[in-house]
This record gives sequence, C-alpha cells and structure tokens, in this order.
Amino acid sequence: MANKPTRGRNLSLHQAVAVLQRSDSETESDVDESLDEEDDASVGQDSNLENSESQSEDLSLEESDSEPQLRRRRTNNLPPAEFLTSKNGQIKWSLNATPVAQTAAANVLTQSEGLTALGKTCTNMAHGFGFFMSRDMVTLIMRETNRQANACVSEWNNVHPNADHQRVWIDTDEVELCAFMGLLIHAGSQKSSKENLDDLWSAKYGRPIYRATMSLTRFKELMRFCRFDNHVTREARKATDKLAPIRDLWEMFQASLPRAYKPGSDVTVDEQLVVSRGRFSFRQYIPSKPGKYGIKIFWACDSRTSYPLKGEVYVGRQPGAAANANNVSDLVKRLVRPWQNTGRNITMDNYFTSYNLATDLLLVRTTVVGTMRKNRPEIPKELLPARGRAEMSSIFCFSGPVTLASYVPKKNKAVVVLSTMHHDAQIDINIESKPEIILHYNNTKSGVDNLDHLVGLYSCKRKTRRWPMTLFFNIIDCACVAAYVTWTAKNPEWKQNNTHKRRLFLRGLSEELVEDHIQRRLQNPQAMQAQVKFALKALGFQLPVPAATDHPAGGQKRCGLCPRSSDRKVKSRCTTCGIACCPEHSRLVCVNCADAHDDD
Repeated sequence: MANKPTRGRNLSLHQAVAVLQRSDSETESDVDESLDEEDDASVGQDSNLENSESQSEDLSLEESDSEPQLRRRRTNNLPPAEFLTSKNGQIKWSLNATPVAQTAAANVLTQSEGLTALGKTCTNMAHGFGFFMSRDMVTLIMRETNRQANACVSEWNNVHPNADHQRVWIDTDEVELCAFMGLLIHAGSQKSSKENLDDLWSAKYGRPIYRATMSLTRFKELMRFCRFDNHVTREARKATDKLAPIRDLWEMFQASLPRAYKPGSDVTVDEQLVVSRGRFSFRQYIPSKPGKYGIKIFWACDSRTSYPLKGEVYVGRQPGAAANANNVSDLVKRLVRPWQNTGRNITMDNYFTSYNLATDLLLVRTTVVGTMRKNRPEIPKELLPARGRAEMSSIFCFSGPVTLASYVPKKNKAVVVLSTMHHDAQIDINIESKPEIILHYNNTKSGVDNLDHLVGLYSCKRKTRRWPMTLFFNIIDCACVAAYVTWTAKNPEWKQNNTHKRRLFLRGLSEELVEDHIQRRLQNPQAMQAQVKFALKALGFQLPVPAATDHPAGGQKRCGLCPRSSDRKVKSRCTTCGIACCPEHSRLVCVNCADAHDDD
C-alpha cells in the first residue's frame, strides 16, 4: 500500500522511523491519525525542548550570578567537609570530636595543692617571710654592703687626709638589714614609698616607727651602699651574664619559692614589667604597659592565689644556654619544668602558645590552654575572622589530643583558643554561648597579672637609678606576696571578714621585722635623742630606768632633750629617769605637788 502524503509537512527523523515501523496492515486512516498525533507530539516536544533550553540558559545565568555569594556563604559558615587543613598544609583537622573512653593521664592531678612540710611550720609573719628572704640572702647582702661601704669610706679618707673628721663606717648586721627591709615594707603598706624620706622621719608629718627604728642618716647610708655582689669582679662576670650584679641573690630567691607552697591544678605563664628608667642593655619597651620601660620578668604563678613559682629575667641569652635555646617554647619549658608529670595545666596568652609547644608538653603529662595569634600556620583559614560568621557562634576542630575553638564575640572578630585539656565541643548557652575552653582560659589567665597588681598596690620600691636596687625591691614585694599566701593558708581564719587584710599583714610583718633592732636599741637609752624616746613610747615600748650610779651627781652632761648641735652641758638630772636636762626642758615642782603626783 502506498503511503499518503502527510499534508504537506516534512517529517522529522524520529517521525519517519515511527512510520516505517508500523505494520503494512494498518489502514490509511490509521496511518493519518498516527501521523497527526505524532505531529502534535513532535510540536509539543519541540516546544518543550525550546522551553527547557531557555530555562536552562536562565538557570545557568542565575547560578553564575549567585555562585560567588554561595561560595562566600559556604566559606564563612561551618564547611560541609569533615576535615580542614592548616595554612601550612601540614596538619589535618577533623570537625568531629573523637570519643574519649576515659580521662587522659595528663588531666589527672597527682600532687595536692597547699603548703609543703616547711610551709606548715610557719609560726609568725616574719618567719613566713624568712622562707623567701632566707638567712643566706641576708648574709650575702650584709657582706657585700659592708665591703662596698668600707671601700668608699677608705677612698674618701685617702682623698681627704686633712679633713677635720675622718669618716667611719659601722658595719651592718642581719638584724639591722631586717629592720631596713621592715621599714621599706611599712612604707609600701602605707603607700608612702614615693614620699620624701625627710617627711617619713619628721616628728610632725611622719610616723613614729621610722624614728624609733633607726636614724634617717643611717637609712640613707644603707640605701646608698646596699650591694649584692663583689664590685671588683663584676666586670669579668658581666661578660657572660648581664644580670651579674644581682644574679646570686636572684637564684637564691628562685630556689626558695617552691619550698613552702604547691600550686593548684592550673599554672599561669605571663610577663611582668618592673618599671625602671635606668640605663642597662636589657631594658625593655612595652607600650601597652603603664610604665613602658623597665625589666621584663617571665613568671609562672599559681592561677588561683597568684603565688610566684618561678621567674626568669629577660636578658637575651641566658648564661650557659645554647644559641638556639632562647625561643619562647624553651622559655615556657624552663618555667614549668618543676611541675611536669603532675597532671597540671598551663594557661598562657598568644605570645607563648603554639601547636608544637602543646604537643611537647603533653609528652610530660602537662596540658595547655591558650589563645593563638591569627598568623600561626597551624590554624585553618576557616577559623579566622570572616564577614559572614554570626555573632556568638563557634567552630571546633580536632587533631589527635589538640583542640582548636574559634569563637566570634562580635562582628568581624574571632578568638582562636588551643587546648590539650578539652576534647569536645561543649559550649555554655548561659554565658553568651562561649565554648568551655574559653571559659576555662578566662578563669585561669590572670595569675601573673594579679601578682603584678598586688606588687604594685603596696610596693616598697623607691626611686633609684640603680637597676639592681629596682630588682631587689621587686624581690621584696614578691616575697611579701608569697609570705601572705603562706600565712593565710596556714591561718585561714585570720582577719577573715576584713577587706584590707593584706595591708594589715604587711604592717604586722614590718613591725615584726623591726622589733629585734628596736629591742637592741633600747639597751642604750642614754644614746637616744628625745624624739626617739617619744617615738618609742608612742609605739608602746617601755624605756628602762637607769640606775643611780649611772648619773653621778655634780658631773656635767649634755642635755638629753636638746639637739646635739646646741651642745648644752648641765648638772641637773631628772629625778625619775636620771636624764640630764637643762632649765628649758625641766620644771620646778614643790614637795607637796611631787607627793601628790606620786600618790596618783
């Protein structure tokens, strides 16, 4: 059968194939109907193809326009991938925390916090202070101070052989040096360390404890000649040690700190700037500090009590250290070495924290919690500040025992914290949705900063151009903080409800330090001036009454109440204390009045 023309239309390829596949038994009408249906279908398919092509073109245009936005949105939020890569490409961070079956050994504290056996023997404030300002330290100061003073006095006498009066130095001893430090501490407790010394010893403006302890001239002499090493051999030692003028005293002080107190589970590592404008090669400039210039000391302190545990003065390379042993990681390891393998945690800021340091300390059962600088190569780029990250949102990533947390406190800011103590992604929704790592860091980061605050609040440091004296004052202040922690740990109920009990402790400590020297001074009341006796009476000391044979009648003697410059000789004596007194400082009393006074 011949096929009928298809109404003047050209068949498409698939239409022609469909027609050929039909059986020859089909009628012409059936063929026409099938062709008509296929024509309609072909038209619909062509239109659908055109519509689909136009839609695909529109969709591709929309996708090309929105692709950068989608890409930015994806990088700013938590990535869908399960792993992140550090900026240096060496560390692979997982977004999923590894389940921990049991507590890690580095998180188990094996040493209790509190006083040692030596610290428990503390009987009074001066005894506790003696743990840190030991007898050997005082002996060292006494020996070198006498050496320096005798050398200066001998040199002056040789230069001025024809002087009317040759200078003489009376050697100091341990009792007097303790009294000297007691007066420094007392001035710091009253916030009078910057007050003029003449005012402190003034009978009108000063306090009686200064005049009762020693003369102003003697105090100035001790300040002038105070030394901590042999000046003759100093230059040879300074060739290898910039801290040579006070190195021996500093090392003795560092050795005494761990003997009385054991820190808690957290130790803080940070820096302290002891303000000094003196000229020395290792003076540091830190613009963020109030004093800006001074001696930088790296400290390891107990996070809870701010007890100073170990310090290191920055002088560049330490004596005897290798050339490559002056990096930050080695510094932290030296500071925390006595407390390794005890399960303690080290909290530090972004100046110290690094991935390699954290893994190294973990090998000695010591964990780390610390902020990290944004330029550290171990941090993935996804944890850095980005525009699209929501406020109070967090991203966690894990690499073995090390955890990184990135928290957004406010728009376009991010804080990155590293921890080998935490192994999960816990957050506290009640405190601005902060991660548990950041909360722990905030609670333990202020140990050294608080030590610096306590030292500066009641500092004994006086103005001086000699940087060893500046460091010596800081040693006294830090020893006072350590003694205070020891005393309150031994006596937890002492002044418990008092808001300024640390000032009371410093005042009591200073009084105990000067008491032995005052008692020795009371043994020779004839050598005391009137103002000294008045000061002693104001402090509650009883002056001994001299025997009658000490003041024979009729002999001339200088008035004990007049200044020495007047040099007024008299024969009259006080009937009560036997002191020589001139008519200006004596009163004529009749017998009746004297008897009435005796009856009272």
